[in-house]
Amino acid sequence: MAQAAEPLLAFHAGGVRYGIPAAQVRAVAPLPALTAVPLAPPALIGLANLRGEATPVIALSRLLDRPEGAPGRLLLIESSSRFALAIDAVEGVVGPDDAPECPPLETRLAEIFTDRRTLGGRAPTATRAREMAQDEDRLPLLRFMLGDQHFALPLDEIEQVLRVPEAIASLPRSDGVALGTLDYRGGLLPLLSLAALLALPRGDASGARILVAVIGQQRVGLLVDAVDRVIHAPVSRIDPVPAALLRGEAEAVVAGIYRPVAGERLVSVLAAGDLLSRDQIARLAPARPEASAAPGPEIETEALLLVRVGGHRLGFPLAAIDGVARVPERITRLPGAPDFLAGLGRLRGESCPIVDLPVHLGEVARPVRGGAILLCRIAGAPAGLKVDEVAGIVRAPAALLRAAGSLGTSRTRPFERVLALDGGERFALVLSADALFDQVEADLLQAFERTLAEPA
Repeated sequence: MAQAAEPLLAFHAGGVRYGIPAAQVRAVAPLPALTAVPLAPPALIGLANLRGEATPVIALSRLLDRPEGAPGRLLLIESSSRFALAIDAVEGVVGPDDAPECPPLETRLAEIFTDRRTLGGRAPTATRAREMAQDEDRLPLLRFMLGDQHFALPLDEIEQVLRVPEAIASLPRSDGVALGTLDYRGGLLPLLSLAALLALPRGDASGARILVAVIGQQRVGLLVDAVDRVIHAPVSRIDPVPAALLRGEAEAVVAGIYRPVAGERLVSVLAAGDLLSRDQIARLAPARPEASAAPGPEIETEALLLVRVGGHRLGFPLAAIDGVARVPERITRLPGAPDFLAGLGRLRGESCPIVDLPVHLGEVARPVRGGAILLCRIAGAPAGLKVDEVAGIVRAPAALLRAAGSLGTSRTRPFERVLALDGGERFALVLSADALFDQVEADLLQAFERTLAEPA
């Protein structure tokens, strides 16, 4: 509550006139584009980019259980917490003789946001999965398919994974390697067939993807038949190519052979810098200077898998995902299981539980058709997360990753960070895989405990 002599900023929300100590208001702004947060309390209507930070936006009418108005303005509040209030209109600073009602913000926030350490506070620094990816004894690789063979490139040599667009400017009289150019980040991206570059036959193109790599000072798109998974290969299991096999150019670009455990197929590890000769690099169509410059080694980035779940864009640390698979044709529903557990399905030869992530994050239950399965491990066991769509892999600069702070309850705890998109206008919520998996495991145990407790 404000002191009697303290100047107040008067405003309106839901037909009621309120006031707040003017010293707590850091800015007044129009209501910007918001990023919705799954499972958040109704009063939290989204995140906004305010002064370069992901800021929780609270609808004051909902917070106070009052009729909703027509919010069009924001008040950026900094007291013991940092958040923004969505209100209808600002009146101005008033004196004690015209003091309006002061809403009990701190009390109501404490009641509703039960996991509220500090709105806008800092998230944990890293997860176990990220630490594993940075283990110096392991090399993160992106495995992909060319025909029926497995290949891989070091993850730090890949900038992004793209779907094949419809608009590709083809090159006449091409040698089969240079497929054309496409628009990428305001410049032209040369597109090459990696299969043709390695003198290999093309396979099924239905799952084709483009790997964006930097070779020399040039960004290059490499067309592959399918992207399989990220693997964290122990360096001790990557062997040099036997000298007797180094006969031609295709074999010479193979930097090593990865020997997976459990009898899986060998993987040929490529090095992006060895794929093209200097003459080939010089003949590539030049992109705009800002698009062709190789990113400096001082820029810290993190690889994220972007997915769509309902109306939300989410990102997973790529280190936490073992791969992407199609939704199995047959999923066996388990009696008494919660709605978000779609059932058991066969993934890579194993019977695994499949979690319907849209339902787990608050979407309405619907038949499990289409979409994709993210392969992961929950409580140490293989499992699948069903999502609506996989958008691709991005290498996000650390400058675009920001702490989301606490967003309300234990249910929203997995959303630790946000990735700024569209010039900072919107965000993709970045999930902490550990926190999400812990939450899924806890929810499953709780659901089955309820089932066992019910009378037969």
